[in-house]
Amino acid sequence: MAAAHSQRMSEQQVYQCALELLESSEESYFATIDLQGLPAIRGMMIWHTEGLQKVWFAGLASSRKIVHLRHSAAAGIYVWDGRQKIRALALTGNALVVTDSAVKRRFWRDSLFTYYTGPDDPEYCIIEFTTRECDFRQDENSYVFVP
Repeated sequence: MAAAHSQRMSEQQVYQCALELLESSEESYFATIDLQGLPAIRGMMIWHTEGLQKVWFAGLASSRKIVHLRHSAAAGIYVWDGRQKIRALALTGNALVVTDSAVKRRFWRDSLFTYYTGPDDPEYCIIEFTTRECDFRQDENSYVFVP
């Protein structure tokens, strides 16, 4: 008996499903390129999203990931939903370290008092990720697109 294959989705359906997955994800894997040119991956809480184009994170200015991003802006984000067969989204793009006070205040949450003295703490910064390419996978289908 031949294996059943799911039907391919339209571009609009793919975009919407990818967006729903990203917006429903609180955690992600965030990849940077270290000083030796190797990938460095860590779990990070997603702070805010703007469509599939922008993702923001809070960061510690003296952390390795910030050192990596100041050396190379190349970065990646991976989220997935394990409740279904497979539904995953990989974003590749560039990330900037933002230390502007207005931006830091915009994304400040009181839960950050655990790590920082407040939004003006020099160790508190924002990572602004801009997507260049999306790779959305659902079941056995893969869809690569520019948001």
